[in-house]
Amino acid sequence: MVKRRESGGKMARVHFSLEEGTYLSLKRAADLNRETVSALMRRVLKEGLEAQQGEGDELTLMIRRTVRDELRPTEAVLTKAAVQAAIATGTGMYLGVQAAADLGVAGVVELHRRASALASGRAKLPEQ
Repeated sequence: MVKRRESGGKMARVHFSLEEGTYLSLKRAADLNRETVSALMRRVLKEGLEAQQGEGDELTLMIRRTVRDELRPTEAVLTKAAVQAAIATGTGMYLGVQAAADLGVAGVVELHRRASALASGRAKLPEQ
């Protein structure tokens, strides 16, 4: 089935099955990138096909895979550091709200509760 997108391009619907672990990995990656699983799969497939078309030889492909695999742990470390920074920021926010409450400012506890719920819902450590 081919369907026309709002942007004018045509889209073909494709159905296939994935192993549960592969799907869960895709879902986690999509959540981290704040995109749908379908959008992530379209992007990854497109990038993979474009890279494959640009491949000159097996050596180039091996080098690209090695670089990608070597960067993956660094990406995880940077993600963890960013989440820890977000937690530290949240802690600072809490201390500021607590100080304001101690000084008698009205409504700061509810403000903190809502901000905390939003922050903790968006900051998640990647599984290792």
